[in-house]
Amino acid sequence: YSKVLTEEEFQTVRQYTKTAIMDTVREILSGQIPIRPARYAQEPPLCQYCPYKAVCKFDATRPENRYRIFERFKRREDAIQKMKERIEGGGEHEVDE
Repeated sequence: YSKVLTEEEFQTVRQYTKTAIMDTVREILSGQIPIRPARYAQEPPLCQYCPYKAVCKFDATRPENRYRIFERFKRREDAIQKMKERIEGGGEHEVDE
């Protein structure tokens, strides 16, 4: 029992997390490790706080470099619905710009 999530919502979050981890593992094992820092839509990039900027060398002006754009949800139900869509194969972990 949780005051934050229902049992069904918890299972959705759990399955989404498992799906995201497995997708990431597949990408890494296949050699796909692009530089794609995260940012929220309409907000400055999070990489300004990253201690690895000097190693990463991300340059937003280069066409091969893109940000991963994350959505902010005002309602828990909206976030859960987006997770369900991703689990069912109808979406990505993030919204590409």
